[in-house]
Parts: sequence; C-alpha cells; structure tokens
Amino acid sequence: MSDPAAFVALAKSVEPRDKARNDFLLSQLDTIDVVAKIESEEEYSVARKVSEELCSLSCYTFNHQSPLNDRVWRMEGMWNREIARYTKRTYDRKDPDDICVANYAIGTKHFLNVNTQRDYYLSEVVPYLLSREMLANDPDDGNIVVLGLRKKVGDNVYSLDRRGNQHQQYVSMACPQAFYLADRYLSQVKDVVLPDMPEGTRTVYLSSGSGGKGSAKTPALARSVGNQLTLIFQRFNQSQQAA
Repeated sequence: MSDPAAFVALAKSVEPRDKARNDFLLSQLDTIDVVAKIESEEEYSVARKVSEELCSLSCYTFNHQSPLNDRVWRMEGMWNREIARYTKRTYDRKDPDDICVANYAIGTKHFLNVNTQRDYYLSEVVPYLLSREMLANDPDDGNIVVLGLRKKVGDNVYSLDRRGNQHQQYVSMACPQAFYLADRYLSQVKDVVLPDMPEGTRTVYLSSGSGGKGSAKTPALARSVGNQLTLIFQRFNQSQQAA
C-alpha cells in the first residue's frame, strides 16, 4: 500500500546513512510506488523528501549494480514529474505581463539608447513586481530574487551537430525557481521587508552562452519587448490610479 509519509518518517528515523540504511529503504519501495496528485503544501513537502531519498538511492543502486536500479530510477522520474506539475500550477506565473516584466528585471541587458525610456523602465519594474508579490529574499545569501519564472537549465550533456559543433543540452527542473534581481534595481528595495522565498525553491544563475550545469540562458532583449513593457506599465499605472 502506498504511504509516502510513512516512508519519509522511516527514512528520517534510520541512521547512519550507510549501506544497511539504503538496503532497508529499498525494501520499502512498495510504500512509494504509487504517485498520487499533489494537492497541498504538506503533500508537496512529503513528495520533495521522497524525491530526495530516491535521488540518493538511485546513485547507490547504480554504483552497486543493484537489480532494483531501473525501478528506483523509474520511480524517481515519476515523483519528479508530479512535483513539477504541482510547482507549475502553484508557483509559476501564467500572466504574459508578469513574465515579460520578470524577464526584464533579471536580465543583464537593458535599453540604453533612449535615456527617457531607460529611466521610465527603471522606475516602474520594482513597483510592478512588488504589487504582484514576485520579489522575495533568499535566506541563504540575503539576495533579492524574482519568483514566478520557469526556465530550462544547462546539463553536463552535449550533442554534436552535423558539422561537429557541440551544443549544451538544457533540461527542466521540478522545483520552483528564483532568479537574482538585476543590480540596477537593488537600491529601490534595500529598505523593503520581503518574505523569504518558498521552501524548496532553487536559485538559478543566468548565462549569456553555454554555461555551467544548472545555469539558464539570459532572456533575449528584442525591441518589441520595449513596446510591450511600455503598454504593461501604462495599464499598471492606470489600475493603480483607479484603485
């Protein structure tokens, strides 16, 4: 019978983390072989702990050529897919305006050729994100992060094209993601009390090209983005005045 909470409790109670512990947890796989839809933060917390244990077990079964290796890897994938579905429903923003502003707020590039436009965006980004509750504090390093985006991150796997050029592969993450707010906005939030980012959120670095494992690509900055931002901030200011 599937009982992931019981599995997590068992895993927590068994120490030290050695071969005997791993073998014992492998004998309990039936309790986590069925993945139900995650519908609450409590279930999400349990699912994350199950995934962490399976990640550890998958390394153990692979290194020891265990006959349970395929099963453990299959189960880890099942749990991570359900965790990803929950985090997308719960934490990822769907509003195109939110996504556009957030991408501009984390990017290293910004409009420079028209000073009035640059200054206008500089003054509008933080108020917008604050109103949408998309800024938070990273408790690990004290930096300000932007929430609500989801990006694929670089893997250690590379593919070759027909010309022999290497291309880094990018993969999805199951957990919620956070991205550092660009330095040009930090002075506007230094006195703002922000909540900590949700538990289990992973801070992701940006890279302009093929970066290290775990880095996402820097958002592109097309001219059309500037036009879109102007319209977004016009609507935002109108709604604030109406309120």
